[in-house]
Amino acid sequence: MRLARLSVPDMRARRRSDREHLRLRSPPARSTSRPSSRENIRVSNVLPGWIGAERILGLVAGRARARDVAPEVVREEQAAPIPMGRFGTPAEVADAIAFLASEPAAYITGTSLRVDGGWCLNLVC
Repeated sequence: MRLARLSVPDMRARRRSDREHLRLRSPPARSTSRPSSRENIRVSNVLPGWIGAERILGLVAGRARARDVAPEVVREEQAAPIPMGRFGTPAEVADAIAFLASEPAAYITGTSLRVDGGWCLNLVC
């Protein structure tokens, strides 16, 4: 929310086009997007799930060491509840963000895009 409070007034002052898209990872995208929408400032959330990046792979390695098993065993266990059966990649999250910032997404604002391989389908999200 702090990012939006700091960025949106500057975006208004510079009269940025609808190509400038503020992405937050916190729930207030809907309320933040409402006052800025008429000025073509779009605000949406990107909600990544288990992404095979350095942090998650480090957690997997640590759990594997603690259990004295191969990292692949832990990774498979953690990926099993994900409907797609695998961790996402940083590139897949980047592609989602690039889409939200693109011209084909010019009419999308105030939404939360889950990039989680369907993991949230297993929970009440």
